[in-house]
Amino acid sequence: MIALQRVAKAYGNHALLRDVTFTLSPKQYIAVTGEPGSGKTAIVRLLLRAEDPTKGTVTVDGAPLAMLPAEFLQIYRRQVGAISQAVPLVDSWTVEKNVAYPLVIRGVQEAARRKRVTDVLKRLGMQETASLQADTLSDAHRQLAMLARAVVAQPAVLVADEPTMHLTEEQSRLAMAVLKEAHKRGTTVLLLTRDRSVANDASASCS
Repeated sequence: MIALQRVAKAYGNHALLRDVTFTLSPKQYIAVTGEPGSGKTAIVRLLLRAEDPTKGTVTVDGAPLAMLPAEFLQIYRRQVGAISQAVPLVDSWTVEKNVAYPLVIRGVQEAARRKRVTDVLKRLGMQETASLQADTLSDAHRQLAMLARAVVAQPAVLVADEPTMHLTEEQSRLAMAVLKEAHKRGTTVLLLTRDRSVANDASASCS
């Protein structure tokens, strides 16, 4: 279980988050809406401990995230898949290499990696982009590649920050289907979006 307790985050005099409290329980699907600049990406960075809160605490199974030893923090991060500009693609790598990276660090054998990467790219209509370098991708294809990378290792927790922002209607449908499949397999999903229709669809499908 991951919990934010009275969390605030400020950059200088600019407060992005104020007194945020919520709990993300195992196998839950939560959709949170917020306008651009409301702090959604800051939540991703706090959950990955890329940054610490200005006030309040982020806890994992009751343990403060800020107090986790480095080796346990690394294990925790491997269990969290993130779709966010805060976790960018490596531009000099191909799509296939970017998507496969979570499997590489888990020691998955090459043949199994290739199959899982191929499968997830196909589900997202991205199979033709596998050999392309990431810096040649359109915004939509970058978004889908980040989604593929986040789900390929079947993480315990998936944090999706604006996963449909640059997508066409059909691409959005494929992306949301992949998120829902991950949830059905037991992944905890936190969806952060400005689009209330996306949030409502997710909530209706997973209630």
